[in-house]
Amino acid sequence: MTAMSLVKDIILSIAAIITAVVAIKGLKIWRRQLKGTTEYQIALKLLEKVYRLQDAIRIARFAFVSLGELSQRPCNPEEDQREQHVRDEWFAFSKRLEVVDKAKTDLKLVNFEAMALWNDSETAYIQTLIQKTHQLYSSIHLFFSMQLERNRDESINKIINKHRFIVYGDDSDEDKYAKEVDEIIKSIEAKFRKYVN
Repeated sequence: MTAMSLVKDIILSIAAIITAVVAIKGLKIWRRQLKGTTEYQIALKLLEKVYRLQDAIRIARFAFVSLGELSQRPCNPEEDQREQHVRDEWFAFSKRLEVVDKAKTDLKLVNFEAMALWNDSETAYIQTLIQKTHQLYSSIHLFFSMQLERNRDESINKIINKHRFIVYGDDSDEDKYAKEVDEIIKSIEAKFRKYVN
């Protein structure tokens, strides 16, 4: 083996090592960028779905019921005026809950992606927000079904009043349910805004 071929082999070996190191570093940078892009996209989708659910909850709790919301409700001629009023409202609120349910389902789908990317502490507030929608469903059902009770006693009236504050939003500082939802959303923002900025 000549000195020239030995030098050539050494240079080719060094070039191969340098190429491998550069390729490994490039792969690591690419993976980091890919992870950053994925985190950005999922965090952005997650925040969008959270805001859609927040809007759906606000709209669902709006006290005013329009005639358009009642146009599809089948009427029962045996209902007295009080029962008709309760059933009208219940129907309208049930229709609004369909929008809440759609927004909740969309959020849950993105949350599955988030859970695959981040740990449970990052996504825990999403579950808390979803639980608030379950609380709203329950309160609407209990509130209107108990209003239909003919022989209500004082304990039923207390339950009705307790749920009234969840069913109807009033855009005031006294609206405890809305404040709880807003606090959960602020916590979600604190967790995920760092990925989209």
